[in-house]
Amino acid sequence: MSAFDPATIRDARLRRLHDYWQARRGARRFPARADLDPIDFAYILGQVTLVEVHENPRRYRWRLVGTWWREKFGVEGTGMWADEWPFPDQRAAVLRAYDLVVSAGHPLVFDRSVWLDGRLLVVETLFLPLSETGADVSMILVALVERP
Repeated sequence: MSAFDPATIRDARLRRLHDYWQARRGARRFPARADLDPIDFAYILGQVTLVEVHENPRRYRWRLVGTWWREKFGVEGTGMWADEWPFPDQRAAVLRAYDLVVSAGHPLVFDRSVWLDGRLLVVETLFLPLSETGADVSMILVALVERP
């Protein structure tokens, strides 16, 4: 997968979050979860998901799901395994995106209008890898904004 270009991020809040991620990682490939303070990105916290990456077999667990998701879909995802999300189209899209981030080993951004589970989602989503080891993606910080 080609290198990530931060200039492709359209939303100012997502650019700001990416800049924060970049500053927190310093010279390392990825920052660790401990390097981030949610107070520093309170401006978008309701639209943030913190995803744990588990291996053998690979699964994803939502450590934190912002209030945007609960308000939009009526489901509290915090603590849930992503493969248990009750909306099958969304579940499949999320799992594919997480797999892409882990395999790419760098941030990704998707800006799209898509029908999933009978709902039109017009969103820009930023995926930021985190690592406890400095080498492998062990978490993903995801931020999503709705576009008009």
